[in-house]
Amino acid sequence: MPNGAQIYAISKSDLAGAVAIPRAFSITGGIPLGEDLAASVQPAASPAGVFDTANGGTEFFMGSLDFAGIGDNRVAVWAMTNTCVLASPPCVGLPGFTLGPPIVRVRTYAIPPPANQKAGLIPYGDATGNPLEQIDSNDDRMGQVVYAHGQLYSALDTLLLVGGAFHAGIEYFIVKPAFHTTATSGAAQTTLSARLIRAGYVAHNATDMVFPSIGVTDSGKAAMAFSLAGENMYPSAGWMPIAGTAPRRIHLMAAGAGPDDGFSGYPTDNSLGSSVARWGDYSAAVADGDNIWMAAEYIPSACTDAKYALNPLCGLTRAPEANWGTFISELVTRNGSLCQSGNPCVPGITP
Repeated sequence: MPNGAQIYAISKSDLAGAVAIPRAFSITGGIPLGEDLAASVQPAASPAGVFDTANGGTEFFMGSLDFAGIGDNRVAVWAMTNTCVLASPPCVGLPGFTLGPPIVRVRTYAIPPPANQKAGLIPYGDATGNPLEQIDSNDDRMGQVVYAHGQLYSALDTLLLVGGAFHAGIEYFIVKPAFHTTATSGAAQTTLSARLIRAGYVAHNATDMVFPSIGVTDSGKAAMAFSLAGENMYPSAGWMPIAGTAPRRIHLMAAGAGPDDGFSGYPTDNSLGSSVARWGDYSAAVADGDNIWMAAEYIPSACTDAKYALNPLCGLTRAPEANWGTFISELVTRNGSLCQSGNPCVPGITP
């Protein structure tokens, strides 16, 4: 977008009350960031309504700075203040926004390559004369952001060198925002700062990991959901603890049953002639007290060419032109550690 990102803040109470003209504020026309304009600004969700009440209510945002698609090592933090103007009843004034956001230095990130997947049954691909496809691993814009315990948690997809080969991996961040008030010419002026608490890469040999989302419990335990695939793994749903619980290892939420077999990655079916399939562009993680609900895309079933020829729905396990699914799971706290509900606490694999 030539004008960069745009931000809209709308009153939820007005929407729920079917108000004809709900209270709303917008920031358009370009948000300055570093040497360019912000292209993607992610708002922070707060579990169980635990948000920052300072400065009339605060909504935080994060974003990456890879303007030219050649990689970067910076992330930005913004704050919208006086958000109480959206409440019912509202406070006075207008929202404020940090147009000059603090920039936090992190490890280098870059746009990742497409994800590979294990060869297997692709009845739709075979029926249309298409080869095994790769999976879109997104770019390096910031993923879901969570504000909890006074800190911002987020992650993005990145290029990583693992075992001598380039793969799609994840870089996650835990950032501490803070407001500072100083007196300037007799008037109080509030500024925002941000400090990196922890950052790290997550990757595994011969595996691509994509679309991370983080959830943070009331007790400060954080876990990340994602999809993963590789030459020896069908597209699967995974998770990994990243804070407040140990050890930090990769776990399978649900193993994929076959390769992605969808029209978006078959050259005969898409306008670009691309062999890289769109992946759902999402995962999700949200805390429910001291537990975390997670969702990630995976391939839930496989179907032979013969069965597909008789019934393209393969017994209602897929659509005729796509076979992806979403796995939803709950992480529960047991003996101080996060474990997948219904499964024993297992060590996982070292990233």
